[in-house]
Amino acid sequence: ILKRVADGAAIRFSDLFGAVVSRVEVAVTFLALLELIRLKQVRAIQKSVFDEIEIVPAAT
Repeated sequence: ILKRVADGAAIRFSDLFGAVVSRVEVAVTFLALLELIRLKQVRAIQKSVFDEIEIVPAAT
């Protein structure tokens, strides 16, 4: 996740995955995202309920 946002551009949560992913992969990636948010390394933005989650570096 950190490598993907290193250039400062926002990425979508769904862009972190390839074509076929398991529920476990999605859950583990989401937990990793929550940990990075807790450590203030990234920010997550969701404009409305059930909308796509955008991930940006914490500095922006």
